[in-house]
Amino acid sequence: HKSDHHHHTDSKVELSSEEKLAFDGKCPYAVMSGDFHTDGVEEYKLEHGGEIYVFSSKENMGKFKKELEANISKAKYRYARGMKKD
Repeated sequence: HKSDHHHHTDSKVELSSEEKLAFDGKCPYAVMSGDFHTDGVEEYKLEHGGEIYVFSSKENMGKFKKELEANISKAKYRYARGMKKD
């Protein structure tokens, strides 16, 4: 029995001025793990909620997409905290 999973299309997206590159182009999966140095690449790009997420690998993109909303929240939280230098 197949369940109705929500699928995101991996379409080629040209970055326009109104689209936002999330995490300054860092890999969201890495950011979620506390790594703010790993760059994402155009090849592994996901558009969601008006933002563009670029991943360092197909594997990381796949893992991130499994729980997309939760992972975006985790990555944004981690990124906001990590970027604040006390």
